[in-house]
Amino acid sequence: MSIDKFIIPVLITSNYSVWATQIEHILYVHDVWEIISDTEKKPKENDSKYNSEADQQLTFDFVQDSKVYKAKMTRANATIFSNMSQTIVEEYKKYKILSILWQTLQKCYAFRTIISRISANYDFVNVCMNVDFESILEYLIYL
Repeated sequence: MSIDKFIIPVLITSNYSVWATQIEHILYVHDVWEIISDTEKKPKENDSKYNSEADQQLTFDFVQDSKVYKAKMTRANATIFSNMSQTIVEEYKKYKILSILWQTLQKCYAFRTIISRISANYDFVNVCMNVDFESILEYLIYL
């Protein structure tokens, strides 16, 4: 079994969009994105897929599918939490359902990332303007 090593910046409050894109690709490579996107569900023993009169194979299939699902959950969990800052890990370690964790991170940090970018662009423009220009109009004419 080969172990792929991906080096990405850990999630902090200002880099969510880049982090999310990179971690999503890593989760695809590890074949666990379906757990995060909630398209792969935990096997349920009462699912008709596993129910049949006296069929031992179906019980075996359920046990095997449950083990595979648990391994995927563990891999997904480790991948996400090992790529977060310690502060963010402490804040979100209580989440056990990874699809809810993913949605929560998106709601919390995607907006902050956009605001940080707008603020950085605004600061950059101000720095450029303050060097030689006194107004936005002067700066725009210069451009």
